[in-house]
Amino acid sequence: MNAFDMRHHPTDFGSIRIDPLHAFAVVTIGSGIAYLSHLIKKNLTCQKFFSFQDASPQTFVPHWGSKKKPQRPDIEACPVAMAPTKSRAFEFSTDMKACGPNHLILMDTNNLRRLSERRILLIASPQAMYNSLPIAGTAVRELYNFFFQFYLPEKISQGFVKSPSGTYLKNRCTENTFPVVASSPPTALRHLGENIDEDFIILLPDSQAPGAWKVGAYVVCFANGVNMQEKLGHPLGGAQTQDLEQRTGKSFDTFLADLPAGVEHAVEFRSWDIVDNNALYRIDNNKVFGDVPLSDDAAAAVEDVCLREERRVVWKLPGTGAVAMSIKTSITPITAVKDEGKAESLRLALSARAHSGELARRVLEFLKA
Repeated sequence: MNAFDMRHHPTDFGSIRIDPLHAFAVVTIGSGIAYLSHLIKKNLTCQKFFSFQDASPQTFVPHWGSKKKPQRPDIEACPVAMAPTKSRAFEFSTDMKACGPNHLILMDTNNLRRLSERRILLIASPQAMYNSLPIAGTAVRELYNFFFQFYLPEKISQGFVKSPSGTYLKNRCTENTFPVVASSPPTALRHLGENIDEDFIILLPDSQAPGAWKVGAYVVCFANGVNMQEKLGHPLGGAQTQDLEQRTGKSFDTFLADLPAGVEHAVEFRSWDIVDNNALYRIDNNKVFGDVPLSDDAAAAVEDVCLREERRVVWKLPGTGAVAMSIKTSITPITAVKDEGKAESLRLALSARAHSGELARRVLEFLKA
């Protein structure tokens, strides 16, 4: 019998006769079924905890301090929402208020899609998306370890789970695994950007200017007219500091110096603008109502205009004394605002702001109609 005949000849094991080709086919089909089962399980796991649809975001609020495994709450009962959905009154309040640990970060139904966008930006333009000063390394590690060792697995256990050894954290939606202890500041910043749909800025006391604070590190994927590469090592400045100064009556530096350490003392405030497209990353094309006129292009479609909201949370890290600022961005087409019956509220708020340009006029007419 030659070699070819041996491959096709059934093997006799006592009373059991096995055809090698049949055995190979059974193993191959079994492996395929097992892999398909894994993919289905992965998809159902994501859908179980978050509804990944491109609809108006619905806020997921983790339970704080409960010994029971938290369940996904009723969306209508969620007290905080980033976009004008039917589950809350549409308000344009920009007042500062205390932010409990339970609402430190927000997760919504667009989480998986937004994390995918972040990952693309982090890979394509790493220096523009995240960077740090050497002196900020300890603060970056403190922020990372806080989220990956404690906050994410304990307070958002639906989406994150530790390995049996406790040394790794698995994102249950992306199926990616990350160490719970930061290996290096650049890696820590990138992992923060990949797993949390919020931008982070770390501010440090400026040794060259007593009493002042400077940007020590950042992971900012959805910048709004601010080039963070140029801000590294310099004061943050711009609209973000002006908002704080207007609401507190203090200078930005004084506010940060007076802020008590600890996440329990975190404060949040919001800002909003009308922008001429739905781009989340806005550096060169940042045309908004206010000091910068909206595009004067008469051919621009009013239907492309969006409401951009930014929720900022500021707290002081207890270990290093550095200040962390997180920024959650939401984009809602004004057509959706109008469909929900909130056009008049938005029109009145816009009318109180300085604006100019043909498109700006047509936006107000669209909201009034």
